[in-house]
Amino acid sequence: MKNFTLKSLTLIVIIFSIFSCSTDHDGVYFKEKSIVILKNSVTYTGIESDLLNLINEHRDSLGLIPVSPLDIISSESSNHTDYMIT
Repeated sequence: MKNFTLKSLTLIVIIFSIFSCSTDHDGVYFKEKSIVILKNSVTYTGIESDLLNLINEHRDSLGLIPVSPLDIISSESSNHTDYMIT
């Protein structure tokens, strides 16, 4: 009985190891480049612009390059906020 259980367990492990990793494209790893087109242009409020200016002034005083807003990130974060509210 013990020998049968060990063989069965070994067979199950082998079967799972063979079939658990498929070569099908599962959409998690992307090697191709995608093109993103924004449907709505992003507008920034005065406080957002002021905050970005203050950050860039501080970065400039440290000798760092300024940052600029990324419309795709702003759009996605706004969509996510709207989704979480509703």
